[in-house]
Amino acid sequence: MKKFLFLFIIVLLSFESIAQYSSITVFAKDPTPFYLILNGVRQNEQAQTNIRVDGLTEQYYQAKVIFADQQLPSIEKNYLPVVDPDGKNGLVTYVISEKKGKLKLKYYSFTPTLEMIPPTPEMCVVSYNTTPMPEIVFTETVTTTTSQNPNQAGININVNDLGINASIQINDGQHQVGSTTTTTTTTTTTSSQSIQHAGGIHQNDYNEYNQYEACYPMEMRDFHNAKQSIKDKSFAESKLTLAKQISSSNCLTSDQIREIMTLFSFEDTKLEFAKYAYDYSYDPQNYWKVNDAFDFENSIDELNEYINGPKR
Repeated sequence: MKKFLFLFIIVLLSFESIAQYSSITVFAKDPTPFYLILNGVRQNEQAQTNIRVDGLTEQYYQAKVIFADQQLPSIEKNYLPVVDPDGKNGLVTYVISEKKGKLKLKYYSFTPTLEMIPPTPEMCVVSYNTTPMPEIVFTETVTTTTSQNPNQAGININVNDLGINASIQINDGQHQVGSTTTTTTTTTTTSSQSIQHAGGIHQNDYNEYNQYEACYPMEMRDFHNAKQSIKDKSFAESKLTLAKQISSSNCLTSDQIREIMTLFSFEDTKLEFAKYAYDYSYDPQNYWKVNDAFDFENSIDELNEYINGPKR
């Protein structure tokens, strides 16, 4: 019995120790290799398309993504949360995806510590690194070949009426055909340092990191108050205006957007709001849930065409 109790305590302490740390996964939706920098320190030696960093003890980090393709601008997040809205540790996943022609780092999902699954074989997994690595070196080699033709002089005579066609070419024989090849190698380094802010990173700086698109769903109490405010409006136009203001200022889940849509009486208004709110949704991968609020199938088709259409 004592042995069993001892083993139970060991296991319990192990879970508590694991629960004190968070992990972060960053992956590129399009396989674009990148370097991940946390608090000014690079985490991966080689550019990766999918990386997981374990052993994070802070709740927020300054993050920077530097792409191996120098044509792509870096992404910076000054307040990147690695915990859930209640401050609980786990695995936070972010995705690099294109939005309106620009690559952005967006929140994707959260998995509690005890529900985390082993990483896939193709994923790069590292422990949080605090030792600075050498600066990232980019090398570009350009080879230029220039050809040189011999000097020639030519005379062409054409007399159509007399049927005469003559062509004379003169080569001075002093110049030979040749080529010159020039190879230029350019080496550049990129700093991994992120923008530093006086006073460090604080848990309550929600508004700061929210503007960088790292936000969490609207709390249920606030959401219910927002719904009631929309419901109290007398006119459909006023309801729609307020709903748009709320969705653009908060991260609403697909379920919350669907609930707001049920407050509208007209199908056109529901569709207009669904289109508008999509760009501000917390979980766009679940946006199919809003379809339940529509009365007609053609509204669902039009929304899908809007989502899958040209970049807005």
